Amino acid sequence: MVEIWREVIKSSDAKEVTRKTFRLSVIIPIILYIGKDNWTTPLKFKRMLNQAVLFGDNVLNCKYLFLGRML
Repeated sequence: MVEIWREVIKSSDAKEVTRKTFRLSVIIPIILYIGKDNWTTPLKFKRMLNQAVLFGDNVLNCKYLFLGRML
């Protein structure tokens, strides 16, 4: 997501980016999984970080939209 936003800023007009009204686009993280085994990776980003609990709400957290099915 950061790389996408970085590219948006880089390719945008400098005057536009510095305006108070400038906003980055929303990115919805989606996992599309089709496989034989159950999906076991956490769907919340924060659960994949080491010791994230120490930083509480200051750690980036998003929930992935999971679209999957078993073969």
